[in-house]
Amino acid sequence: MNLEDRLYPLLSAYQRLPRWLRWSLGAGYRRLPRSWRLGVHYAEFKKLALEGETWSVPQIQEYQLHQLRVVLHHAANYCPFYERAFIQASFRPEKVHSFDDLVSCPFLQKTDMIDHLDELTSRQVPQSNRLYLTTGGSTGVPVGFYLQKGISRPKEQAFWETIWRRAG
Repeated sequence: MNLEDRLYPLLSAYQRLPRWLRWSLGAGYRRLPRSWRLGVHYAEFKKLALEGETWSVPQIQEYQLHQLRVVLHHAANYCPFYERAFIQASFRPEKVHSFDDLVSCPFLQKTDMIDHLDELTSRQVPQSNRLYLTTGGSTGVPVGFYLQKGISRPKEQAFWETIWRRAG
C-alpha cells in the first residue's frame, strides 16, 4: 500500500491543523519520492498513460473495449449485485464484442449505490485493501464507495498528470 492511502485516515486531523503547519507538512510530503507517496503501481500507470497518447483511434477503442470486458466479467463473477442484475437483464458480458452490445446492460442508479454498497463491492478485494470515500453530496445525499488501496489513487494521479502535461 502506498503512503498516500496509509495517511488518508489522518486527513480530517490534518485539515484541522493551522494553515502554516499544513503548508509545511505538505511541502515536506511533496519532496518525498513519488514512488513512496504513490506506490509501486504509479510508474506502470504513468507508462500506460503516456503510451496511450500515441495510439490511433482504433487502438484506443480496442483497449477500451478490452478493459470494459475485463470489468464486466469481474462484476459478473465477484459482485453479487451485478450477478443478479445481469441475470435479470439477460446480459452476458462474454457477448460484448462492440459498444453496441451494451444495449441490454443494466444501468446502475445512485440509489443502487446507496442501498447495495456491500453487494457492489468485489469479493475478490479484501476489506483491508479498500479505502472508503464519499462524494460531497451536492445533490443532498452523499454516496459512499470504495477505492482499491495502492491502485485507484496512483492510477488517477498518473492519468491526471499526463492530461495536465498535455494541456500545459
